[in-house]
Amino acid sequence: MTENNETPPRIPPEPPFPSSPPKSRGGAKTIIWAVVIAIVVAVCVVLVMPLIFGANPFDVLSGKERETVQEIKTVEERVVKAGQEAVVEVSLRVLPSVVNIEVEFGLLGAGIGSGFIYSSDGYIVTNNHVIEDATGIRVSLRDGSSFDAEVVGTDVDTDLAVLKIDDSGLPTVDLGSSSDLVQGELAVAMGSPEGFEGSVTSGIISALNRNIPVPDGPPLLDVIQTDTAI
Repeated sequence: MTENNETPPRIPPEPPFPSSPPKSRGGAKTIIWAVVIAIVVAVCVVLVMPLIFGANPFDVLSGKERETVQEIKTVEERVVKAGQEAVVEVSLRVLPSVVNIEVEFGLLGAGIGSGFIYSSDGYIVTNNHVIEDATGIRVSLRDGSSFDAEVVGTDVDTDLAVLKIDDSGLPTVDLGSSSDLVQGELAVAMGSPEGFEGSVTSGIISALNRNIPVPDGPPLLDVIQTDTAI
């Protein structure tokens, strides 16, 4: 037997070949920078865009700006609608609550005026000068019924008075607010001038916050001026 001292051939390893892990190319840093940029862009949109449109960004975030926008929208919608259709609509809604007021002044004669029902249990608003020094007051409703009325309150400074009749379930006027009126807006007046029951006239808001001097009496302060025929 012969001895073979030759070295056996080296057998290469089978794939997959072991290799060192790939070097990082900064993928994590890229993600972090993308998140930072997205946050910066979002903040810019929230803070800068309201400024472009003339709004306070902090009011927008707190919700205050929504209230202001809603108020402006309400005024715009009302003004846009303020045409013949609006006069017809408000007349149908208010006229059932408008009353005719006949006033007796004893030996001094009689007078007439208008008012409106603001409470369904018979409370009526009119002008103080209509019923001042009256000895008897008679209120006529749109349905033809009439009632004796008593004075329950007056205010000379605002020329307002409140009457009460003995009736219930009456149609009422929904009182609004003058805080959002704008100059030039439509104004509608209803009443019984010279006894012509249920008359309707229209005009515009001529000015706001007027102070009107009154001969032999206190001035009317902070009133609404209108060219509506009264």
